[in-house]
Amino acid sequence: MNFSVTPLPLVARHPDGPLRVFDIAYVAVATHAGQSASLTVHAGKALLLDRMLPIVHEGQNQIEIRIPELTELTQQHWQLTMGDVSQDLILEVQPVRQWQVHISLHSHTDLGFTDTISNVAEIHADNTDQAMELMELTADWPVESRFRWTIEITWQLEQYFKLRGPEAVQRLQKYLQSSQMELAAMYAGEHVDALGHEEAIRSFYLAAKYRRELDIPVDTAMLCDVPGSTEGLVQIMARSGIKNFIIADNNFCAPILARTDLPRPFNWISSNGDEVTTWYTDHPFFAYIEGRHYGVSESARAARKKLPYRLLEQEQKGYAHDLLHVQYAFDNFRLEFTPALVVREWNETWEWPKLELSTPRRFFNALRASDAEIPNRSGDFNEWWTSAMAHYPVEAALAKRLHDQIPSVEILSTLLHGTKGSKSPQNAFFGEIYNKLLAWDEHSGNGQIWAAEDPTDEISALDQGYAFIYDAQSNLEQQLLKLKSSLSGLFQRTGCHTHVMANTLPWSRTGPARIDDLRPNTIYCLFDHLGQALSHGHLSDSQGKCHLYIPEVPGLGYRTLELRSHENCACETSISVDSKQIIQKDTETLTLKSESLEVQVDLRSGRLIQLMRISDGEFIHLSELTTGLGDVEFWESELVDPVQMGRYIRS
Repeated sequence: MNFSVTPLPLVARHPDGPLRVFDIAYVAVATHAGQSASLTVHAGKALLLDRMLPIVHEGQNQIEIRIPELTELTQQHWQLTMGDVSQDLILEVQPVRQWQVHISLHSHTDLGFTDTISNVAEIHADNTDQAMELMELTADWPVESRFRWTIEITWQLEQYFKLRGPEAVQRLQKYLQSSQMELAAMYAGEHVDALGHEEAIRSFYLAAKYRRELDIPVDTAMLCDVPGSTEGLVQIMARSGIKNFIIADNNFCAPILARTDLPRPFNWISSNGDEVTTWYTDHPFFAYIEGRHYGVSESARAARKKLPYRLLEQEQKGYAHDLLHVQYAFDNFRLEFTPALVVREWNETWEWPKLELSTPRRFFNALRASDAEIPNRSGDFNEWWTSAMAHYPVEAALAKRLHDQIPSVEILSTLLHGTKGSKSPQNAFFGEIYNKLLAWDEHSGNGQIWAAEDPTDEISALDQGYAFIYDAQSNLEQQLLKLKSSLSGLFQRTGCHTHVMANTLPWSRTGPARIDDLRPNTIYCLFDHLGQALSHGHLSDSQGKCHLYIPEVPGLGYRTLELRSHENCACETSISVDSKQIIQKDTETLTLKSESLEVQVDLRSGRLIQLMRISDGEFIHLSELTTGLGDVEFWESELVDPVQMGRYIRS
């Protein structure tokens, strides 16, 4: 008969009192098909249920049973009878757990992936407008089902103001100041461990700006899709006014859940003692999409079939709290009203669990108000996706250079204006550069569309995606040229090649440097501003660039140096210009030749094409025959079990 009873964390409203819901299942053989069955339930001597069941059909039978909810642990005797066959079950039934499920609606932002970035901005702006309309529509609904919305990243709000103009601010501000709409704090969903130090801090600058100018609470950060973050972000968040953190960890190619025993939630403690209360999604496949898989996107009837089993799973896993946070989103999707209708109907039908359209802040506030014990953890939450940046190595390397260059240029700009006794007007300018870099380091990568129907859309998407990194570089270079021009007027020239070496760090530095715009293939000697020789025999290349070692540049200071050609120096040097050194360059390749070696590089990708020994014509490396140095290799392993999305198969 295979009779089974599942006590669900589900209690129905009823005029005579709340009714606990049980799902029962049993298998009927052919001889019992078409017969009726009966079910009795006793708790001690008390009869809780005596009921005839629907006509049995052959095979699996499933029925919902409701009996009065009890307020204490009871031992229940269940007996199912079909014809002359019966089966008994003894169950220990706890009072129902009084779950409160907070459902946060948002649209996950991919800068690209589903559409061009400009179209993505329009989608999220439309969502913000529609969210405000639905908040007005549901203003007189029960509190739990009133429409609420979360703006997942500050990039969304930045684009909204650009598209809608300043007149949109006042209306939106009202909802952001209420508990119906929340702005989460990160600029975009970046690969956190790929960020530069200053760039990581800047990811919260726009949130601070909106917090200050709009007078709104911004104390929650959301990192969706990206499966993890470094501990360093905890310190930045805590000191940026962020006390709540949600990681919607996509387990595709990132088997986090199979490899962690992290509790939910937990207080993430940084090495210096800063703290952020952290929640992560534990669904192995759907992360921030999980709410759409519990029936909430369909109907209250569909939710009845799915949601109680999700809660039962949490109980069986030892989840310690009566509050659960569920994200309801999809990639750049347009807002849906169905969840509000489902939540209202659900709460009219069911006593427990209670559903609430919520925001992350409301969930964390309710969690703290419950006096729940939240364990402390420290360390890194490994991020598994940063290797995707190897797909565009030239731009990834450029981003790394910009991580260092942007702060240096900004410091120089500030020091320049400080010498003039004026405040730097460049804050907004550098903020825009950082935002472009943050958008590039966002997890969608180069803006490409996953499956573009129109090839022109794909081209447009890539143009917009790559524009982030190259516009940041171009804007910085233009600023640096202006800065050099302004700085040059502050120093007296002592010779034909006077150079100022600036140190933008607060400590004294000694190290290598590069000087441009010299005479090609010329030997130079280095002198300080007093004419004392520092070093000799520095050879510029065919493009007039010279690499040399600079001693002791003071912190947040500079050192004036002079380069003299070897002919104007009394020193002796053994260095001579190699007349056999040859450089050939076209639009796609760069070839370097010396007496012993020839090197050919692809200028588009930075890939080494060939390395040849001149003496015998032997190829040390040839990309046609071997994997390029630095190339990413892909291969497929043969697994016994089929690979499922997000599932890690252990060998």
